Amino acid sequence: VYQEIYFKARDAVISLINQEREGEQIDRALLKNVLDIFVEIGLGKMDYYDFEAYMLKRTAAYYSRKAKSWISEDSCTGYMLKAEECLKQEKDRVSHYLHSSSEPKLLEKVQNELVSVYARKVLEKDHSGCRPLLRDDKVDDLSWMYGLFCKINFQDDAV
Repeated sequence: VYQEIYFKARDAVISLINQEREGEQIDRALLKNVLDIFVEIGLGKMDYYDFEAYMLKRTAAYYSRKAKSWISEDSCTGYMLKAEECLKQEKDRVSHYLHSSSEPKLLEKVQNELVSVYARKVLEKDHSGCRPLLRDDKVDDLSWMYGLFCKINFQDDAV
């Protein structure tokens, strides 16, 4: 019985988080209470906090879909703005209802899906990537780009 209820509650929590990611207002206090119960059921030990692994997996899938759409629709600057805003919002989620130990793992997932995976495509965008920003002396945008990309490990020397 517990597993059935847990899975329904877990899916409902992910649904609420995604609604908030889409800009809808949600009851953060309710969400925090449910997540606190998940931790308590896990005997207060984070290694039993199995919601986190599921949430991280669903977060990666959510941002993978978003990034795929944004990379084709937005300019380099527009994409970076959205990526940076998402990172800020996820940090805010941790402070309001997620467990604090989830923050580095959550931010790493979002950073990976929005920045690492699409780094080359963002930097090489024809009319708004790194070359046009250099050519047009867009120092502020280049500085902002550096701030976003300096946190990732480029595995491709060509980048």
